[in-house]
Amino acid sequence: MIETLTEFKHRWKKLNISDAALLVIDMQEYFLNENSHAYIPDSNHLIKNVSNTIAKFRENSRPVIHTYFAVKDGEKDSIINWWNDSVKDGTFESNIIKELSPENDEAVIRKPTYDSFYETGLDEILKSKNIKQVVIVGVVTNLCCETSARESFVRGYDTFIVTDGMASYSQEMHDASIRNLAYGFATPVLSRNI
Repeated sequence: MIETLTEFKHRWKKLNISDAALLVIDMQEYFLNENSHAYIPDSNHLIKNVSNTIAKFRENSRPVIHTYFAVKDGEKDSIINWWNDSVKDGTFESNIIKELSPENDEAVIRKPTYDSFYETGLDEILKSKNIKQVVIVGVVTNLCCETSARESFVRGYDTFIVTDGMASYSQEMHDASIRNLAYGFATPVLSRNI
């Protein structure tokens, strides 16, 4: 996929892991459990690449920040308004999968919508750690990952998307989001090149 985006390469940034934090978006049972109606078919490949990327950040003592989508009772839920479905906080579906369990020193952020920055304190966490670059993995490419990458860009971070560390419900949606982000918001990278 990255080879097809070289026309945008002149704007891409160089990843400096010593300035970077990893944002692991919504790797939870709702999307990754085969018994869930919201299961993403490309999960096995995805989990391996996300796990490898997390390991690289941990080996370099760089921040790994996990998000999960869930809504609390009484909280505004824009997702249910669109999809007629949502994830309640505290349910099995809201849990991050065991294979990618956060370590004790890693931030875990609940978010009530697609955006990892909206009313979550993520920006404050990144600023407190003097982060200049944000690397994104997770699901769903064209929803939470793309929204969060755009918001990261708007806040002034050099933003990187791990193209084989994100997945959507179709390759077409995944590729369209990668292309949009690579054009105007983020530098695409492969998990093996981090």
